[in-house]
Amino acid sequence: MSAPAALETELILRRPGGGAIGRQRVALLDEIARRGSIAKAAKALGLSYKGAWDAVQALNALFDRPLVTAHPGGGAGAGAELTLLGVQVLQVHRRLEQETEDAMRRLEDAADNLFSGQVTRVSDGEAKVEVELTLAPGLVLVAQVSRRQWDDLALAPGDRAHAWIAAADVMLALGAPGRVSARNQLGGVVAELRPGQEIDEVALSLAPGLALRVLVTGESRKVLDLRPGALVTALVKAGHVALAR
Repeated sequence: MSAPAALETELILRRPGGGAIGRQRVALLDEIARRGSIAKAAKALGLSYKGAWDAVQALNALFDRPLVTAHPGGGAGAGAELTLLGVQVLQVHRRLEQETEDAMRRLEDAADNLFSGQVTRVSDGEAKVEVELTLAPGLVLVAQVSRRQWDDLALAPGDRAHAWIAAADVMLALGAPGRVSARNQLGGVVAELRPGQEIDEVALSLAPGLALRVLVTGESRKVLDLRPGALVTALVKAGHVALAR
């Protein structure tokens, strides 16, 4: 089984009824700042000069002040440069795009194993807070979050919350593992195996309607002799369980 391609994101800032700033126009601003010329920036990006000039005019029209100032002509003073506002817009777009990509990576991790349950116990420590989330009768997931994260979540016993676990953060043991350091020991049945070139995907049934996706190496699968119907225990450290409202 080959892993699906990573989700791609593109941040577009759009003014209602007006133009927009997307990846290509941000790249144009970047090249103008680097090369000091609309013509050189257009050439570097494989754009026509007219296309680059029109894009600059559209960018300038988005704000009450221009992002780019151009000095046409063939003399020593010819060229173009970003205004202070242009530099700020470029920096803000880069930061927002990075935050968007980070959020998408978290979304992909969440898509591995996303659960919903009720907060049934909170153990309040000075630096860490331990939270029990009941997913189904007899099935409890324990998460450990920082004091700051807990304050931001503003959860209390009885509230509904979401938890997610990255598939790569789960370890498997045959049967009951005995005494281990992992706070979560979730018993389940192997429902499906999907062999890959190096990494295999294991789907565990924890309870009716609740499945856990686990990634293991092919060697580990062979050592554990995993096969559909096998009784296993999924081991997850409390610190590897993320919480959200």
